[in-house]
Amino acid sequence: MAVSTCYSVEEIIAAVVNADSYINKAADTGHFSFVDTVIDAGLALEQAGISETHMKILYFLWVQGLSQTETAELLGMKRNTVTKIEGRAVKKIQAVLSRWEAEQHV
Repeated sequence: MAVSTCYSVEEIIAAVVNADSYINKAADTGHFSFVDTVIDAGLALEQAGISETHMKILYFLWVQGLSQTETAELLGMKRNTVTKIEGRAVKKIQAVLSRWEAEQHV
């Protein structure tokens, strides 16, 4: 599936963190590109194959704004495990975004 817009990992994270705000803005302005961004963010996470456990870590880090140390303590993990999981997730998301971009240029 080709996505109509290329995103950076930062834009995907922002869409995840600000999903409610994006959707409200779309409703207020009639510009549904905000909703498309949220949908594409969810699709990127799904296509990246990020597990449910890893999604919990990303949720605490990106949405709740917890530190890696706080997230690790909450989930009973070592901080370096959380760091590695976040790094792997970002790389997986980057791979999906690169694939989407390549599909646009075909």
